[in-house]
Amino acid sequence: MTGQSLFFPENLGAALGWMVLHVLWQAAAIGFVTAIALLALRHKPARWRYWIANAALAAILVAALATFATYYTGSSPAITGSDAIHDAVASQDIAPSDTSPAPPPISVDRGLDSASFRTYFDNNLPLIVTLWMLGMCMFLLRLMGNISYVYYLKSHLNIPVEQYWEDILHRLAQKSGFKKTINLVESALVRSPMVVGYLKPVILFPIGMINRLEPDEAEAILAHELAHILRHDYLFNILQSLVETLFYYHPAVWWLSAKVRHEREIAADDFAIGLTGNAVQYAKALVAVQDMALRPMSISLAFAGSRKSQLMQRVQHILHIHPTKNVSMEKMIGAGAIILVLAGLGFTQAKTMGSLPNWFSKVSLPWAEQSGVWEGKIEGDKVCILFSSRAQGDRWMTEDCFLKSEFSALPTQEAEFTLTRPAGAFMLKGKFEGNEGYGKFKFTADKAFADWISQQGISEVDDEMMWHLFFANADKAYVTSLQKKCPAANSPEMT
Repeated sequence: MTGQSLFFPENLGAALGWMVLHVLWQAAAIGFVTAIALLALRHKPARWRYWIANAALAAILVAALATFATYYTGSSPAITGSDAIHDAVASQDIAPSDTSPAPPPISVDRGLDSASFRTYFDNNLPLIVTLWMLGMCMFLLRLMGNISYVYYLKSHLNIPVEQYWEDILHRLAQKSGFKKTINLVESALVRSPMVVGYLKPVILFPIGMINRLEPDEAEAILAHELAHILRHDYLFNILQSLVETLFYYHPAVWWLSAKVRHEREIAADDFAIGLTGNAVQYAKALVAVQDMALRPMSISLAFAGSRKSQLMQRVQHILHIHPTKNVSMEKMIGAGAIILVLAGLGFTQAKTMGSLPNWFSKVSLPWAEQSGVWEGKIEGDKVCILFSSRAQGDRWMTEDCFLKSEFSALPTQEAEFTLTRPAGAFMLKGKFEGNEGYGKFKFTADKAFADWISQQGISEVDDEMMWHLFFANADKAYVTSLQKKCPAANSPEMT
């Protein structure tokens, strides 16, 4: 029986089958050598280990292609049982018509020699190729689905970030020597910052997240994603996924692939720290994003790891906490580092945001920019919306709930709709998916209402006052009642 499969001609099926079999020992050998190399370089920069692990995956692919080419061109044909008998007869120069008694067969226990191995596998190549093809097709469909979805992310449900963030990214790109254009957008479909695309890279931020971070934290994340773009990690990630798809059955391939992903993130962390010069702030950003992230995409390059152990390893590396021989002590030190970073992050967020009502009443908002991002959630007959924005380096956010009847509509397809009260109107652009919505907003004060307030003898009627009146849902009757209770109320403190 030859190596013919159900799907391929005999020569092609045999070449695929022997390639699949030879990868078993080739990948194991390459993985063993790589493990020794990575161990020897454990104290060297992460980018060295990253490229070595990548080279190992490439070596497995090259070895497999060389094996396939060797068998396909016929330079190393498989030996079948009939071929072996024919060769044995030919070597003894026995003519087919020779009637002399044949010598008694020599009983030799060949055991598991190479010839028997080769004959056995050659006879079973069709089954081997068929099983490999079934598994590969499943992994290939998954890969193509992931790639398609990532490119869907690139072109759907994205909104441009504010100019403030584009300026930061442009400054980082100039500092690193990168000259191509990088698009930076907020996406309603992702839960962690990531890079998609190779020729025209796009950095996706979860909608609203960028305004919740400190400027230094957001800058650190952008530097991390920029590192992926500079090193062409997106392209190497797809090639890596292709190797996983072809040789999905080999543990060494998955081990090497995991090392590539780990070292890639560590190398990007090192680059970001070198570019921003603040390791502690970077660690805070890492913890903040990990806390917000739900599930990063496999083909995209997500900023935060998908497991807490990866987060601990990266924070340990960033803060130069080296593992010790005592496993318990290592865990205690790692946990302590995470706690310290989380405590610092919590203090920073509490200092920046605080309780929304108290914070709002104490901080002057940047009224030169009454636009930004909104996130909403439908709760019964109400819609609770978080408004956030940043202007001239300052950020703010506030949240309130409104009746559904106050909105002109709650669109399920991207569209413009309004939220109107006597003090002004929010022009919102976005959509709701189920009970959750997102998009951009712009607030415009009602000039007629502002003029009426001025006519009542109340001074300093500005945009900030109108904003407060909007959220207080104040109308003329409300203002008149305040005047009766406190006739001297003629300043913005009335709100």
